[in-house]
Amino acid sequence: MRLTLVLLVAACWTSSRDAPVAPVANAAAPTATCEQATRALVLELHAEPNDYVAARCKIDHWPDATRACFARMRALDLRCTDGLDDDSREQLLRAIEDPSDPRVTVAIGLTRLMHLRTGIPECDALVGTIAYAFTCDAIPLEDRVLLAGLPSDFRDATNPRLRASFAALCTKSIADVQKQTRAAGCGP
Repeated sequence: MRLTLVLLVAACWTSSRDAPVAPVANAAAPTATCEQATRALVLELHAEPNDYVAARCKIDHWPDATRACFARMRALDLRCTDGLDDDSREQLLRAIEDPSDPRVTVAIGLTRLMHLRTGIPECDALVGTIAYAFTCDAIPLEDRVLLAGLPSDFRDATNPRLRASFAALCTKSIADVQKQTRAAGCGP
């Protein structure tokens, strides 16, 4: 069943290059330095200080709201990346990846899911359904980690001749994922 889910999601996925996401932090939030922002992130990751992450903050010109959000971060919650453009977000996620830490893998996977747009409404709904399942603590962490490694660029999903097939496949998959999520004890 896991393989089926992976293949169904893979068939509908593409990157979110043309769908900017608004920052979550309040624009009036106090400004934090890159060092303050990345120190909080490194503490949450239980990692060694990472000069590369602080450098990305400076190179990518992280917005004030994003730096302030990371500086206030108290749990491994990567919603602070919402204020970054796609490339900057991906650079940060690659810098903090730690395959030996499942909670980091899940946080990064969820962040990537939340920023994917397929351009096919039914497949975007499927991605949202999977993102919801990703947050369900009743689903074993190992199962959620499987979703984190999915590729994010499926050129076939943009093929106009295949859009209807993808839409139908995603619609069916939504029902399957919802059924599995409910069986795990999450959702209505």
